[in-house]
Amino acid sequence: MPTLRKSKTVTTELDLDPVCARKDTSKGVFILTVQGQYYATQSGGGKGRAQYTIDVRLPASMMDRPLSIIKNKILDVALAKKYDNYAGYRTYEIKKVVAPDEASSRFLTVGLMSRDQLIKYVYAEALDFDPTKFRKAVDLRKAITDFNDNPELFKKRYIKMAADMDVVNEVLDLNVDIMGDGGE
Repeated sequence: MPTLRKSKTVTTELDLDPVCARKDTSKGVFILTVQGQYYATQSGGGKGRAQYTIDVRLPASMMDRPLSIIKNKILDVALAKKYDNYAGYRTYEIKKVVAPDEASSRFLTVGLMSRDQLIKYVYAEALDFDPTKFRKAVDLRKAITDFNDNPELFKKRYIKMAADMDVVNEVLDLNVDIMGDGGE
C-alpha cells in the first residue's frame, strides 16, 4: 500500500442528476464522480503527477460525510487497483453526484449542492439576499453559511458587496467571449 498521504482538498460545484439509469440507485445509493491528481511512478524511478476519475457508490446514510469516507476508506485502494503506476493521491474533489431520485436530494448538504440547487435553497429558506448575484457556487455557499451564522452582520456586508458584484457581473456579461461566464 502506498505511503504518500499528502493531499489537498478541493471543493467544486456539483452537477446533481436527479435520476440515474443504474439499477443500484433504486436502493438509495448515490453515485459520486471523484476527480483529482495522483502521484505516479515513472520509468527510471522518478515520480510525476497524473489525472484520475473514479465513480464511487455510497448509501444515503453516508451522504453527510462523503468526502471523508472517500478520502479515508476508498481512494487509496481504488486508485491502486485502477492505476499500476499509483504512488499516492494528491488531490480529490467530488465533481458530480447522481441521486437515486428527487426525494433523495434531501441528503445533500449546502456543501454538496450545485449553484442551481443553492439558489433554490435560498428561495425555499427565504434567506434575505439575491443568490443570483453570486456566479460561483463556492461564493454562494459561503454567503449562505455567513447568513445562517449571523444574518445582521451578513446584511451589512452584503449591501457593500452588492454594488461591486453588479459591476463585476456587468463586465463579465460584456466579455463572455474572452472571460467565460465567471462561473465554475
